[in-house]
Amino acid sequence: MQKIKLARDEWEYDPSSQLGKAGGCGEVFRGTGEGSQDVAIKRLKLGVTDSAMRELEMAEELIGSNLGHVIPIFDAGRDANSGQYFIVMAVAEKSLQDEIIDRAGNFSEIEAVIILREIAEGLSEAQKIVHRDLKPLNVLKHEGAWKIADFGISRFIDEATSAHTLKESKTPPYAAPEQWDSEHATNATDIYALGCISYTLINGNPPFDGPSIADWKQQHTKKSPPKLKTSNPLLEVLVGQMMDKVAGSRPDIKRILEVLNNVASERQIPAKELEGGLAEIARVGAIVLGEQMNKKVAEIAEHSERAQRELLKINAVKTLEQEIIQPLFDKIEDIANARRIFKNTLQLGSAKMEFKPPVHSQAIVKDALKYCGWDLIAMAEISIVQESSMPYIWSASLFYTDKGEDSGYRWYELQFMTHPLMRSRRAYEPFASTDTNLIDIALSPTMGSMQLAAKPKPIDVEDFLSFQDRWSSLFAKGAQGQITHPRELPLKS
Repeated sequence: MQKIKLARDEWEYDPSSQLGKAGGCGEVFRGTGEGSQDVAIKRLKLGVTDSAMRELEMAEELIGSNLGHVIPIFDAGRDANSGQYFIVMAVAEKSLQDEIIDRAGNFSEIEAVIILREIAEGLSEAQKIVHRDLKPLNVLKHEGAWKIADFGISRFIDEATSAHTLKESKTPPYAAPEQWDSEHATNATDIYALGCISYTLINGNPPFDGPSIADWKQQHTKKSPPKLKTSNPLLEVLVGQMMDKVAGSRPDIKRILEVLNNVASERQIPAKELEGGLAEIARVGAIVLGEQMNKKVAEIAEHSERAQRELLKINAVKTLEQEIIQPLFDKIEDIANARRIFKNTLQLGSAKMEFKPPVHSQAIVKDALKYCGWDLIAMAEISIVQESSMPYIWSASLFYTDKGEDSGYRWYELQFMTHPLMRSRRAYEPFASTDTNLIDIALSPTMGSMQLAAKPKPIDVEDFLSFQDRWSSLFAKGAQGQITHPRELPLKS
């Protein structure tokens, strides 16, 4: 037997008598206290660096509090001899996870509700502390009741070290969206986990099945949970609310207990026996909740997609300006004695080379080009303005886009021309365009007022040198007043 001395008493545990499998926070062993009292002693997984931090303290409200639905805690802290950290608690019969495995997930609805109510009682009794890792493995059978275990250990470890905050200590099938986003956990985080446990007991499995970490994150943050297999609209609505992606929209523990008590009470009329308007309003309530949840999930997914598009746009514009345009301008300025009038304008002879950065402050909305299928993120413009006795403007659009050909997002040079069947033509061709409606038609099989004047050309990475050579040559012609309307369009190269 191994002796330990904690803040309140001395205890013994048998390192060879482990209770259950080791968890993320530590291992539990069978132990004894004064008067041969049987206890479970949890040895926490904290390293030497952690033990050098300020002394670990368990929340005083839990030690010796004798709460009805929280596993009793007798002592906690740092062992004076070994320097390791321990929590001493009551010995339980089994975990809810064991019960789920033994019964292959087969619980009647009333059994599931009674278990959920007891877990909710535990959350209510210890509202001052956030569990952060509520799951069937941490719900234990003790003295005939289901009680929450490891309640407060998250904060217990947090207080031992600021370097290990447990933001990553979560169980994927039961972790709330805010935990996946590394946001602050609150009581609502435990409510979400209770909703996940509800699915495990009623449907036979957690709401989401992963299997990878990336899959679980996507499912918990962006996907609606499946339909709950219940005939009781009250229960369906409650669990749906507990699973809300937005923490602030989840019901508080008081409301949860009220509904669970109503569902479990034999004095209440089962929802399936409701008649007339009451039955109809209960059914509609469940439908409305489902619609609201789907709408909220869609809004969250849309927000996430917008954020990703903004990041794409920011990086793309940075690449265009710093790795494509400025090197082109700097090279011409160095070797041709061109004069930089403004940051994005060069003067050489009677011609100017001008670059117009993206005019849209945000990424272009998805499906702006709905006919051609290109996903356009940003667009800019480059032109040669010939100011000689033969004025001419030769311009091109620069698109950061995915052409839908598994080529990914790249910068492309696009030039347009008036469709040959149009009666009137533009004075200067080829030209740039920022009109997404006209561009969409020009890039699609549909005939419109304009079409491509040349094959789209990639201009980044290995294609930059071709882009540089093409526009340097055009600038040289413009400086000599030699740019004229092409003899034929579309251009062959």
